[in-house]
Amino acid sequence: MHRNMEYISALPNSGIKHIRIHWLLSLIKFSGFDINQVPKYDFTALDTFLDHLMEIQVFPVIELMGDIFPVKDNIHGIYFMWKDFSFQLVSHYLTRYGQRTVLNFRFELWNEPDVLSYNILNYSLTDYLEYAYGVASGLKAGARRMNSMANIPLRGPAGLFKSIERHKLCYGLLMACNYNVSSCPIDVLTFHRKGDNSSTAILMESIELLDILREKYPNLDLPYANSEADPSSGWSKNVTLYADVNYAHTIVSIVLQHWNAILDGSLNRLESISHDNSFLSFHPFEFLQRTMLARFVMNNTEPKTVHFIQKPVYAALGMLSALAHTANKMETNRNVSYVLSIGEQYAAALLFSNKNTLDDHIDIKLDLNYWTKSPNATFGYFAEFLDQTRTNPHSIWTYYKNPPYPNETVFAEMMHAQGPHVLQNPKIVENQSFIKLAITFNHPWIVLVRICAASISKPQKVKNVRIRSIDKNKILILWNDYEYSNNERCIRTYEIYYAAVAMPENTDHQMLQWQLITSNKHIPFLSYCHQISTPNEHFAGYYKIRAIDIFGRYSEFSKIYKYKMKSKQSQLT
Repeated sequence: MHRNMEYISALPNSGIKHIRIHWLLSLIKFSGFDINQVPKYDFTALDTFLDHLMEIQVFPVIELMGDIFPVKDNIHGIYFMWKDFSFQLVSHYLTRYGQRTVLNFRFELWNEPDVLSYNILNYSLTDYLEYAYGVASGLKAGARRMNSMANIPLRGPAGLFKSIERHKLCYGLLMACNYNVSSCPIDVLTFHRKGDNSSTAILMESIELLDILREKYPNLDLPYANSEADPSSGWSKNVTLYADVNYAHTIVSIVLQHWNAILDGSLNRLESISHDNSFLSFHPFEFLQRTMLARFVMNNTEPKTVHFIQKPVYAALGMLSALAHTANKMETNRNVSYVLSIGEQYAAALLFSNKNTLDDHIDIKLDLNYWTKSPNATFGYFAEFLDQTRTNPHSIWTYYKNPPYPNETVFAEMMHAQGPHVLQNPKIVENQSFIKLAITFNHPWIVLVRICAASISKPQKVKNVRIRSIDKNKILILWNDYEYSNNERCIRTYEIYYAAVAMPENTDHQMLQWQLITSNKHIPFLSYCHQISTPNEHFAGYYKIRAIDIFGRYSEFSKIYKYKMKSKQSQLT
């Protein structure tokens, strides 16, 4: 699971910023009562997990759910238990990580509390309301202990909101809030609405639900979020859509349709949408489940190893992250949908086919007058794409008859097909009012064009380099970007240099013989899998990384990092 999360963190511009894991609080252990019969907890296991998230710069969505304490043995009742637990939880992590970090966490009530498989404590509506108000009170008290002005928002009720008869807890909470708005425990209303394999259905059902809730509870005026905006329910089902660019295309459509709904006022208080797709796939459906990565558990190796292949949906989320907060409304022209994001020194255009796009050759013309008013401007642009032919690892896997344990050749071919690929190499132009691109793909396809002014700053040094072992022949290298303002990131690719040494302990790193291992390779995101040519038990290697932008300018190199086989990586000072 840790490597799955490492990949999630490796999208640029914090393409995925939060991760939600059910039953996360099961890592906390109840350790007894103090002399006042107040529960005590051991946070050690959760500390370790969250420390890892902090290292890779991903924030948790903490669902306040689980059988954490012995209910029957506590004389204080449900409200006190959850108030005290929430207080201890938030106080512990404010002390451990600080207010600035914890305010980036998200805290949410019990996931889908009306579903029996989740409501393991068999809470009635009265119990649930005590729980919800207790959690909210504990979070507020914990936050104000650190800072009297601090507030940690609570999200909820994370419900399906089907019939009132079957979903009494979620509707009951909103009824209580509508009756007394000032004491409502939630700050963001969260719900789950999926589609019938249709991006439009998710949007329409969300709008319909919110209309119903406004009519029933007119006093409520909360921001809202769809925490599971997925094409269909059941992540582990065998669904062909999830295997290739079709899913990537669907996710882009879901995101941009909701963005349009914010801009046109249909969902004017939409805070966010989330996708329930960070699961670990299993055989024989490595590509066919609702995941961003295809997972291969190599039970034929000693020791057992696990390999991941990035599906096109992973690349699509990375491409979406190139759109800044200035993104305009999605438009459609000649069966091509597109959205433009325009800043002072940076612009991006994300284009994608729709189901009616039958042409396999489309000429795209982007008018730069929307972006720059200077007739003598110098700028560079660069284009990447996803399509079913060249960026489809699943098609390679099926070509080789769906092997449960792919060999090195199959893995290499699948990794090469990971997207996005380059459509247009960087091109520097002056005194030009438009650019042209020829798209020769069949539906579905996605194209990202990034345009940067020559005056934009050169790339900054990458940081937080990590190295993880995959097997005796492969390691995964990961890093973090500098945080570019307003997502104005003009990086084209990364160069990774490697120096092999046999005995690393006394090596002078100034004398290392560096080899570029990413020559002629497009590295769009913040990870790279390095195949080691001559592994042995004494093997060690040194790595350094630098970014290259659209204008061919280099960042400084990262700090040099050392990797030793069967040993943790370490940083050279």
